[in-house]
Amino acid sequence: MNRAGALQVIASALGETDRVIVANGAMGREFFAEKSNPRHLILVGSMGLAASVGVGYAIQRRDHRVLVLDGDGNLMMGLGGLLLAGTACPANLLHLVLDNRQYATTGGQPTGSQKVDLAAMARAAGYAGAVSLDSPRRLLEELDQWTTESGPGFIRVVIEAGPAADAPRIPFTPPEMTARFRGAKP
Repeated sequence: MNRAGALQVIASALGETDRVIVANGAMGREFFAEKSNPRHLILVGSMGLAASVGVGYAIQRRDHRVLVLDGDGNLMMGLGGLLLAGTACPANLLHLVLDNRQYATTGGQPTGSQKVDLAAMARAAGYAGAVSLDSPRRLLEELDQWTTESGPGFIRVVIEAGPAADAPRIPFTPPEMTARFRGAKP
């Protein structure tokens, strides 16, 4: 499965009130192109902060399911976000990491995730559940089983390595993106 296929599966499984915090870079641009929605906060220029922002939002808004959409490179830049999620334990948080084992946005440098079990790291940090998978069917099954009573959850989605898609830049500044997200209904 490639990143575009994984993003399509994720977008198809989102509920009407779900909030999505999306890491910056190629994934943010591709997700925005796939499913632009005010309920989705793309972290323009904030590498490594998706988990931390997602935890903060999940704690403040327990009435929403919060999905953090991260990449292995972004996660490696902000490993403290794993510990924050595991100790704060927001039940309404699901952390997805699309793992292509490279920093795709900056040229394909290896992240080291091929040598580290990211799901085991999440479990060690205190996540209620953590799995690794590599098929669209399994991803959809896990997303369908997501409840707000069992979090935080962690799903590592192994995807094909490759160059970032040629998705357009996000047309909002960080303050504009934040205002858009804050004003989202329902």
